[in-house]
Amino acid sequence: MSKSISQKFTSRSLLAFTAPSMIMMVFCSFYSMMGSIFASKFISQEAMSAINLVSPFPLVVIAISVMFATGANAIIAKQLGEGNADKARQNFTVIMLLGISVGALLTILTLIFDKQIIHALGSTAAFDEYAEIYIDIYSLAFIFVFLQMFSNYFFVTIGKPIIGMSTIIVGGLTNILLNYLLVAKLNIGMVGIGIALFVGFFIPALFFLIYFSVNKNESLFFVKPVHQKRFILDTCVNGSSEMVSNLAVAVITFVFNNVMYELAGNDGVAAAAVIVQVKFLLNSLYIGFGAGVAPIFSFAYGQSNEEQTKNVFKLSTIFVVLSSLALVVLCLSLSPYIVGLFIATTSSAFKLSQTGFIIFSFGYLFAGFNIYASVFFTSVSNGKISALISFLRTFVFVLILVLVLPKFMGTTGVWLSIPIAECLGAIVSLLLLKRYRSTYHY
Repeated sequence: MSKSISQKFTSRSLLAFTAPSMIMMVFCSFYSMMGSIFASKFISQEAMSAINLVSPFPLVVIAISVMFATGANAIIAKQLGEGNADKARQNFTVIMLLGISVGALLTILTLIFDKQIIHALGSTAAFDEYAEIYIDIYSLAFIFVFLQMFSNYFFVTIGKPIIGMSTIIVGGLTNILLNYLLVAKLNIGMVGIGIALFVGFFIPALFFLIYFSVNKNESLFFVKPVHQKRFILDTCVNGSSEMVSNLAVAVITFVFNNVMYELAGNDGVAAAAVIVQVKFLLNSLYIGFGAGVAPIFSFAYGQSNEEQTKNVFKLSTIFVVLSSLALVVLCLSLSPYIVGLFIATTSSAFKLSQTGFIIFSFGYLFAGFNIYASVFFTSVSNGKISALISFLRTFVFVLILVLVLPKFMGTTGVWLSIPIAECLGAIVSLLLLKRYRSTYHY
């Protein structure tokens, strides 16, 4: 493991090392995105909108899983860098068992209170049937959501990102294939979308459990768990920023849905669904990059390797800036085709969605940098600063803007809220990176 993480990186080798994580996260985002596309094309626009309406709740579950995965990963990678492998393995086992337990509890609660949940999220008679089926089947996969998230991070930590990537790709491709067979060909509707989602999570989760149970030659594998209250607390604190980011997405999705419904009715909800799905997909690129570089920073931090930290920080910053510019150009160039994946060009919601997507795309000038800055502070176990960046950027700034701007600018104000919030977040990130440069030596 350590040879991969401790190697001297060049721009090419860093991209090669982080590419599997980026691909993993992109394929993870395909799960709900593919469901939305197949729902729109083969069921109805209301079915797609129903998925978006209830998506804040699964996002809360994902937020908790991300908190466990990122917080524990930073601690465990640091312990490996310090040469404390036994403690790292014990903690690795504890976080796996905690994820399974929390996932099971959330499944039970969802199945009991499913109707209350979907109505609290704004579902109406037009969406209820679709929403209830989707959230019930999704809830059965909550345990696998946690295990898949652990797979995303810990295969990178042991220096085997390609293995983790391969399992996620298989899960993602299976998800797409099942959507095609069950929804497009067999016409079983939302049940088919739910089954495809479930299997997509199950495959990488099962492989994760098997791999770390039988491969005792790796730096990490499952051992007899030793309960450490401090480890769980530190994991939650350290991973809180990534949890905040995902919780904020859930809250903002909920607010977007309600504001757009007030401004443009069902077409507004459909347009919001397109923006949210694409945002989740493109953000996953940088979340994946962060998952790739985070163990490098954590391991170097554990070794007090300032040269490695400076080099990887510089290369990462260059990648984020250049890729952000390219992403904006790509989004603007392909906007009609991207929106057309979700909504027919003849639909009354198409023009509204495309206009929003064009405005929204400018937020990617800053989004990648903000995600990267937050991930860096998590990787060096400064969860408080990481959480501050995430909280301001994804919650405070967006929430204020999305509630205020539409009063003066209508739907345009909704779309502008994200780019402006990301710009303000970038200013905060820059100031904090400057403030802590002498502390972490980048």
